[in-house]
Amino acid sequence: MEDLTGAERFSPVGGGRSGATFAKAAASLSDGYTSDGRGDPIAKPACAVATPDGGGPELTVGFRTTAAGSVDGSVDDRLTRYGVGRGAYVGLAHAYVYFDCASATFYGSTREKPAVVLGELADYAQGPGRDAPKGGAEKVREANLTVLHSLSLAMAEELGCAGDGGLGAEPALTPVARASGQG
Repeated sequence: MEDLTGAERFSPVGGGRSGATFAKAAASLSDGYTSDGRGDPIAKPACAVATPDGGGPELTVGFRTTAAGSVDGSVDDRLTRYGVGRGAYVGLAHAYVYFDCASATFYGSTREKPAVVLGELADYAQGPGRDAPKGGAEKVREANLTVLHSLSLAMAEELGCAGDGGLGAEPALTPVARASGQG
């Protein structure tokens, strides 16, 4: 977090009153899941972090279910692909991690046909008047991926995803080539 914001201390947005919690996000994901392969277009807020001196959030993280095919769809060229979970796409201000979730939480999901969960990170620490992040663009992308991977792994555990959603204990910080036809 310090690499992203330049700040050394953080607090929950609104002193923790923002309502963004992993338990609430997990329950909302489960409640909105349908096994027909359609995704949920609205991310459920799980975490919002700010510096103690106030202001808007530095980082927000949310989760939603998505269609399995969306992982292989067109992706913004400004995002770098990483081999994390089903796929991760990371830039300076946004990061996305897709992971599988075969769990009783998602009725009808199996290892062969898991629910696909998408973790979304928005990094607002890059704006005017903010502390400069430590390192260059590659360092910011790696920090965004590391934060989102950690929170995605925590969500996979909260949801009871088999095999921790295929996320692994540490993120793979080496970019991978995109499949032909990907944006």
